[in-house]
Amino acid sequence: MAQPARPLQVITRLVAGSICVYDLAADVRGVLSPAMICRPSTEDDVVDHAVPADLQRVYYTTLNAVV
Repeated sequence: MAQPARPLQVITRLVAGSICVYDLAADVRGVLSPAMICRPSTEDDVVDHAVPADLQRVYYTTLNAVV
């Protein structure tokens, strides 16, 4: 029988101009450290951000585009 896929337990936060990805399912105790950090273009004003289940990319939106 196939194992069910691990539920996505990932959050993203905009911190000091960088998009930080945190994996809440990681078996880590103590201070939560980013699993990935992405720095958007300095010209972009980030409105929202997300990450897919494979944690390979970060997507973000500006007022006029999806990056």
